[in-house]
Amino acid sequence: LVLVGGTMEAVGSIICECMEDGLTVGARGSAVLTGCKIVRCRRGVVCEEKRSRMSLRSSIIRENATDGVLVCDGAGVQLDSCDVLLNRAAGVRARGSGTTLRASETVIHANGEDGVSVEDGAAVTLWGAEGGRKSYVRRNGRNGLTVKGSGTVVTCSDMRVHDNESSGLAVTEGASMQARFCSFEGNGGSGILLSQQARAQLSFGASRANGRGLVVMEEATALLEEFECQHNTAEQVFTSDGTVQLKNRTSKGAEQPLPAISPDPPPVPAAAPAAATGARKCRPDSPYRYDPRRKVVFPSISSPAQGAATDRKKES
Repeated sequence: LVLVGGTMEAVGSIICECMEDGLTVGARGSAVLTGCKIVRCRRGVVCEEKRSRMSLRSSIIRENATDGVLVCDGAGVQLDSCDVLLNRAAGVRARGSGTTLRASETVIHANGEDGVSVEDGAAVTLWGAEGGRKSYVRRNGRNGLTVKGSGTVVTCSDMRVHDNESSGLAVTEGASMQARFCSFEGNGGSGILLSQQARAQLSFGASRANGRGLVVMEEATALLEEFECQHNTAEQVFTSDGTVQLKNRTSKGAEQPLPAISPDPPPVPAAAPAAATGARKCRPDSPYRYDPRRKVVFPSISSPAQGAATDRKKES
């Protein structure tokens, strides 16, 4: 099905068993699909060319021969409460300057390559509903999310990225990433991999039970705020010519592992007992006191009675 320069709306429709793409929208076309299924086509849905728009709500895109969703060349796609699964290439692919993709409460599951691939200047926003349906990127054949290319920007919130074959999140070639309230768990490679001058800001999330927690290399930069790395098989944080900033503290590494992302401060050693000054060198009941500065013993008179007792001892 090809839509060029027009509009269409479909509810509860099924597009399946196609040798070509299930649905292609181009030349400023606009399509809205609700409760639809696109199954076993070459690509599930394609939205291409500037000002072309597609919206999918509560729809399923599965078992297609290449990508499940492809948006490129300045087009825009919105996914709401969709399932994108079991496609042989990427679940969702966005590429090209001016291209936009927004996905909320969407599950991207068990695709043959990356779950989400964002390239060459595209802008993507992924989020889940607080207290509602989460967004998941899980069990994909490569990375959960791949973000690459200068000008490429991805923003995520309230997501869980887990059990992908390689890294949960890979950001490279000068791309930028911002993630809030996201967890990266159980991925075969790194929970998060930053390289080649990539930049990522990670807030209020965690990287757990991965091969490595966080890897920053090749002049990449990670800005971390209330972000935990723990229970990973190898290093929690590994830097190689990269920069990790932790709450106004900066660590630069040259192929050195950092033991923890926010180590507890070392315990303060107990202070040695202070040496006693003016120690007595006389009997405890002696009326004399030793002065360490003058190195002499002289009477210690603290009361008239004690002074009188001292005078009587002198007379005897």
